[in-house]
Amino acid sequence: MMRVLKVEQSTMVIEINYDDVGILHYALYDYLVKVEARLKRKGMPKDKLEKLQALKDNLQSMVETINGLI
Repeated sequence: MMRVLKVEQSTMVIEINYDDVGILHYALYDYLVKVEARLKRKGMPKDKLEKLQALKDNLQSMVETINGLI
């Protein structure tokens, strides 16, 4: 069975099957955990922290979108 994944801001529509949705969810969540771990490091430059925070926000949004499909 195919599902349609629609990402709003830049509008991307993709038809993918449930197995691929699960793999994508796992990969994004794993990457999110790694980014969160880097954010907890001390002594990072402020500009790098801001970029990592923006990346974390984007990843969380993607994970939430996929959770809506599951």
